[in-house]
Amino acid sequence: MFFVHNRVGTIYGMYHLLCELVPEVAFGVAHGQMKGHELEKVMLAFTEKRIQCLVSTMIIESGIDVPNANTLIVNRADRLGLSQLYQLRGRVGRSTQQAFAYFLVPPLQKLTRNAIKRLQTIQEYSHLGSGYKIAMRDLEIRGAGNIFGAEQSGFIDALGFELYAKIIEEAIQELRGPALETKEEQVLPDSRIDIEMETLLPADYVPAASDRVDIYRRLIEARDARQIETIRKEVVDRFGPLPEPAENLVDYLLLKEVTRRAKVEDISIRDGKLSGKFSTRMLPKGEQFKNWVGKMVAHSPHPFELKQIKNELYFEYALAMSPGAMVQAKNFLQNII
Repeated sequence: MFFVHNRVGTIYGMYHLLCELVPEVAFGVAHGQMKGHELEKVMLAFTEKRIQCLVSTMIIESGIDVPNANTLIVNRADRLGLSQLYQLRGRVGRSTQQAFAYFLVPPLQKLTRNAIKRLQTIQEYSHLGSGYKIAMRDLEIRGAGNIFGAEQSGFIDALGFELYAKIIEEAIQELRGPALETKEEQVLPDSRIDIEMETLLPADYVPAASDRVDIYRRLIEARDARQIETIRKEVVDRFGPLPEPAENLVDYLLLKEVTRRAKVEDISIRDGKLSGKFSTRMLPKGEQFKNWVGKMVAHSPHPFELKQIKNELYFEYALAMSPGAMVQAKNFLQNII
């Protein structure tokens, strides 16, 4: 049996505590600061079963093969990395005997978000051959560095590997220019919004940077207005009523979602006006176009104007004093979807 306590300064205190709690078990201590002959003596006694439980540091992480050991207990497993936990778990179950691994941690509310992710991963991937999946999850949690620079840390740890790769792909596609599309494969435009408002989660509202990044990531990944509203309610429940910059952020994302579905490429909210440019390749044609314009006229409480400049179609819409400008813009665009 292994009991891992990865602190040399307190390992002998843990050793004496275990001896008092379970006096019928023979304990031994092993750590990297011991002299070679002392460590060899302890390990020999352990393999010969004169020591039943080895209290050790991470020195047993690799290179230790004790087929009789079938139980592992790791104290404060939340302080160890995912690869370390995976290596430690491999120290037991190396024979035909069924093995058990127990990770001791404080209450969940005292753990960091990354620690919880590591523990969930090691619990989820317990089957044979799961090393690659654990490595990929570790890549997401710790980060893979900046792909376009020499730095050894980047945004991937906050966004996740798949989302980070997606953002990089979209950025490359934007630099290359719009790809040729078939009639059956028309993708909604990724709308650009220009507003003179602060849109963020203030640090005094969500103090932990990891929480702010997690909320940002989830909002980016949200697929529709329903998911955005669900996240909004969760944030309010956790941190209280949204301050103005956070409210602006939610309104901005809701507006962006509606703008895409309204086939608008660019919009700007300035000086009490909403102006924008439609994606001409996505607009209806012929009689359907007339019906579409008529729908806008019928559902617009304030005057708006359509302008054709060269082959592009622009619009302007006057905004009232209230409610908020982004809310009015969203309501107007919803009427033409």
